[in-house]
Amino acid sequence: PVVVPVMRAVTVMSSGKVFVHFAVGEYDDHVGLGTAQRDVVAHDFIFDRVFQGGVEYHFDPLPADEFLNALALVRGIVDKPLVVTIRTRAEGGELALTPDAYAAHCRALLARGGVDVLDIEWRACGAFRAELRDAAHAAGAAALFSEHHFDATPATDAMADTLTGMADAGADIAKLAVMPRCAADAARLLEATARAADARPDTPLITMSMGPLGAVTRFCGGPFGSCATFGVTSGTSASAPGQPPADLLKAKLITVPL
Repeated sequence: PVVVPVMRAVTVMSSGKVFVHFAVGEYDDHVGLGTAQRDVVAHDFIFDRVFQGGVEYHFDPLPADEFLNALALVRGIVDKPLVVTIRTRAEGGELALTPDAYAAHCRALLARGGVDVLDIEWRACGAFRAELRDAAHAAGAAALFSEHHFDATPATDAMADTLTGMADAGADIAKLAVMPRCAADAARLLEATARAADARPDTPLITMSMGPLGAVTRFCGGPFGSCATFGVTSGTSASAPGQPPADLLKAKLITVPL
């Protein structure tokens, strides 16, 4: 069977902006291209200040030798800006990659063409941060630095420093996701976001505290400086713990300053 992309629809709420759709990629080696196309054509999103209209595709469920073919297939059915993500196992994905291997795959995808935003894992890329940022920019893509903690919430100062460090390293977007062990951890994520947003107001931030304890941050992150949040559309599965139903998120999202 031919490996083709299947888009799982999720909704992004851009704080103070509009309610739109965001597509997160999976793959299915038994689904035809026509099905994949029907699944993706209706899904768009807007990210304030960076680009408008697009989809994200996660390559890590695929065998690494299928990455370039998958990118070609995605570009063949998506005529909107594309966020390319390789989520490593250390950050909740499916591939265990060394920094060398991770950087090599990112470079190859950029060289293939058609990448509009490259998700660059802040820790996984190691010494290749600047190189991958510059490679993304040279390819006409935005550089999204991301860090994910699925086991705990770092210290507040550490989270704020991570976000400002991403901004200082040339991120076009800085993203941080953490897992709380208590309600206070979720509150600390919001504090860290506010600190970073105040310190680096020109860099868009995406932050969230995951799981049931962190779900509130997906509704109220905007006034603290997070530019986008994620919810699950009807009939689809969450791509991270704690994503609420999109309809509920749309109804309850806080988009005005507190």
